[in-house]
Amino acid sequence: MSEISTVAGASFGVLGVDLALSPDGTRLAYAAIDADGNRKLYLRTLSAGAAQELPGTEGALEPFWSPDGEEIAFHTGTHLKRMAPNDPQPRIVVEVVGASGSWNRAGVILLCSYATSDVLSVDVETGVLGNVEIDVLGSASCDSVDFLPDGEHFLVESTDAEKAGIYLARLGSPEARLLVDLKSNAVYSAGHVLYHDGPRLLARPFDTEALEFSAAPIVVADPVFETNFPFHGLFTAARDRARIVYLEGTGEPLKTEMVWFDRDGNVVERTGIVGDLYNPRLSGDGRRLLLDVSTYETEGDIWIFDLVRGSSRRLTDHPIDESQPQWSPDEQTVYFFRTPDVYAQDLRGSGSPELVHATEFEKGTSSVSPGGILAFHEHGETSSDILYYDPSTGTVTEWLAGPDNEEEAEFSPDGEWLVYQSTETGRWEIYIDSFPQRTERFRVSSDGGTNATWSADGREIFFVSPTGELVSVPMDLASESRPVGEPRVLFRPKIRRDMFEPHPDGDRFLVVTRIDPEIDHAILVDDWD
Repeated sequence: MSEISTVAGASFGVLGVDLALSPDGTRLAYAAIDADGNRKLYLRTLSAGAAQELPGTEGALEPFWSPDGEEIAFHTGTHLKRMAPNDPQPRIVVEVVGASGSWNRAGVILLCSYATSDVLSVDVETGVLGNVEIDVLGSASCDSVDFLPDGEHFLVESTDAEKAGIYLARLGSPEARLLVDLKSNAVYSAGHVLYHDGPRLLARPFDTEALEFSAAPIVVADPVFETNFPFHGLFTAARDRARIVYLEGTGEPLKTEMVWFDRDGNVVERTGIVGDLYNPRLSGDGRRLLLDVSTYETEGDIWIFDLVRGSSRRLTDHPIDESQPQWSPDEQTVYFFRTPDVYAQDLRGSGSPELVHATEFEKGTSSVSPGGILAFHEHGETSSDILYYDPSTGTVTEWLAGPDNEEEAEFSPDGEWLVYQSTETGRWEIYIDSFPQRTERFRVSSDGGTNATWSADGREIFFVSPTGELVSVPMDLASESRPVGEPRVLFRPKIRRDMFEPHPDGDRFLVVTRIDPEIDHAILVDDWD
């Protein structure tokens, strides 16, 4: 066991698995963040010591190697790129917002689509994209992929609530088989499949002919750094030898805090709310905050915080994940999802939440209109659709359904429009359309976007770009010409996924802000078998 340090003044990336051993284990590619917050790719020959910066790799994420060890591929937030270590600049393989990746000898790259969570295949020479259908997983399934040595079978991680685990799949077949009932990334290395169970990194012997495990797992590292959503251990393994490199963990999940920023990205106030936080929703006066606070034991519970008095109380405590809380117009009811269904909690008493809508499919609650209509999306067999619930009649109505994914619909302040995100173009883009009848649709984003929300006066839409910037778009819905203005980047916070809330005054934003640990060394372990 030995330590591998980053270049001076830089720290390892922890947003994903930002380190990759070459197939023979002699070189390590890794993404690191310098003192100015710039993310770049570095390459270190482990026998030599010094790392070299790879030119043109700004914004690099989740690198992985070609099977012959001659090239490195990586994501940027907007593209998949490739380069040899001595190339002056990387080359674009395809425009795609993806995660994870694995490259076989036939020139096929597998990756997970950020937009659809599907497994995608890419011809590395032509850049042609295709969907890899896996029937048992359906939609919203892919969090990591890794080819086995035959280049046909591969490991795929699903964190779908109903079908979470590590699966074995094969190119050209819709079938997949559950190998490990855990939420973990998995890789093949030296006759083993490596995955993590909490902070423990396990290696389990795997017969590549029988495609079965042949013995019990052994612990090869503990503790390994873990992330939530996706549930990844930050480790890499050489394909052809028993060598691993990992980031050492603390035994705690990655922390975030609720921070107020002004429109220029300056910190206005730190709320003191720190934890594993998701999906904030402010009350109409900006004083109270609904928030998903997650732990290992509860996955996700809804809490209410008074940002002025500094008080808090837990609203739900079910062991199943509960998230995406939404205020009713009178702020006396909170809607949320408890996987896989929609519930409502009356704040005026101490009773249990009331079931609003139940089907077999996962749902996400996204907005309530001034008239009390709840918008939510539902992940079906092949795509996600937008529906709405009318509490006055108890009915659920389909608003937008089709072959593409449509999610995160939010009502305009007057309740006459919905802003939402769709994968119609192959990646998430932001659109608006009238409500309840869809009669006039406009595209709002130009280069991708997620988690759109309105300003309180309806004159702006805010969303997050694929590279993490908070973007503003002017709106004039009364105009006789095009009502959508030009997108303008406001600032780039250390935002968890795409979670933020604008204050009703329009001058501040409450952002779920990552507290990234500054890890300047990794651990190398040889001959773990």
